[in-house]
Amino acid sequence: MQKVGGAYADPTMRLVLIPTDTPTAETMESLEEKAEGLIAGDVYQVIEDGELMKPAAGGSCFELHVGSGADSTFTIDTSGISGLAIYAQHVPTEFERDRHYLYDSKGTDIEPIAQEGGEGGHDHHGDLAVYAPSDVLLLVESKSAKRVPTDPAFGFLGEPGDLFYELPQHEEEGLLFLGIATDELEKGTFVGDQAQMNLQSVDGPGDVYLYATDTFGSPVVMFNSADGISEADKFVTKAGGHAHQSMAFSEAGVYRVGFYFSGKLAANGEETRSGEFQLLFEVEGASSNDLIIDSFSKIAVPFSITFQTKSDSIYIIEVSHDLKKWGEIGEIQGTGSSVEFTDWRKALFQKQYYRVKLVGP
Repeated sequence: MQKVGGAYADPTMRLVLIPTDTPTAETMESLEEKAEGLIAGDVYQVIEDGELMKPAAGGSCFELHVGSGADSTFTIDTSGISGLAIYAQHVPTEFERDRHYLYDSKGTDIEPIAQEGGEGGHDHHGDLAVYAPSDVLLLVESKSAKRVPTDPAFGFLGEPGDLFYELPQHEEEGLLFLGIATDELEKGTFVGDQAQMNLQSVDGPGDVYLYATDTFGSPVVMFNSADGISEADKFVTKAGGHAHQSMAFSEAGVYRVGFYFSGKLAANGEETRSGEFQLLFEVEGASSNDLIIDSFSKIAVPFSITFQTKSDSIYIIEVSHDLKKWGEIGEIQGTGSSVEFTDWRKALFQKQYYRVKLVGP
């Protein structure tokens, strides 16, 4: 797995490996239901950068965790295995920068006997519909409101404590989930199979940002209209890639954001550019009824979160490891100002998700 454009497409990815003696398209399809159960289940082994995976005869689920470097490698022990069916949360080419995603111990690239495209390999999405950008007004709900963290690395968003509106890098219920994909871009078209999306214009009440957080929670900034729009405002990707980033707005209001795609043609090395396309966003302003997160910790234990409260209101803190089953771990009495909650428990899972619910007065 490699960083593309300065960041990994995702700091973790679940991978299901099922040994088979008949590695064919028919076998791959017949095992899909089993793979879906494994990849969404609670039983999996965490694999850190440089570690080994040994799939069981009936199949195993692994959760890959990238390292801090530009490349992360994970080894599959295939001793005694004649074929392998592989199912992943992401299209593997999302993590390709300058080398193939799968190769043997000698460094020789391995190509699959059969495979499915992006729609079969990326599990964040349900039913899809396609519209022309000019036909859609994208609503950024007020629940996207956040406060700029005190960490200086986020200073590009404004002063600590300033309000901004964020479409998150990781899927959150009720908020738009931005995906940038080149699934239909034919390999071999561009030099190094590399293309980029460039910010061209921003028409709105504030500034627009595109960024991703790395494994340690630090931001990698792609777009920042606050310091002027230039060729540096770009997102670099690979043919067949699909990645998620955070997109943020400094003020509420309506934004018309223009982009174009570019790349160097493999045939002659010349740069080619698309025409401009625009996306229209309406950012809802936060009201006194909205829950605004001031800050949260970047470490797993203890995890802490600070948020604005209303007097005489009650807030419930819940936790989940799969975004499906939630359990209550705390209750906060509103004070009319900012409060902090800290979870001092030992982490029970590799990933834990938190949410705050307003349940009264």
